[in-house]
Amino acid sequence: MFFNSDNIKAICKRVAFFVCHSFCLTLHIMKTLTINIPEETDEKEVKMAVAAILFDKGVLSSGHAAEFANVSKREFIENVGKYGVSIFGETAEDLKAEFGK
Repeated sequence: MFFNSDNIKAICKRVAFFVCHSFCLTLHIMKTLTINIPEETDEKEVKMAVAAILFDKGVLSSGHAAEFANVSKREFIENVGKYGVSIFGETAEDLKAEFGK
């Protein structure tokens, strides 16, 4: 094959396309956990509590935690504080130490 500037440009475009799409692809491999809860237990509350814990530990992003809890990202962020989790990553003790109560 004779290489001229047009051939090289075409090859570079294909390589750039391949590299970008190869490295931009993100795979999320998740495990499945099944738990049995009493019938009277609010499933949404359990999902939010677990999502809050996983978010707090850095296992899930706020978006993935919201998806796990089956709520919008906005709803998750607005309510995660009810479970003792800060969206800013600081605990109450951290803030007290920094600002002196």
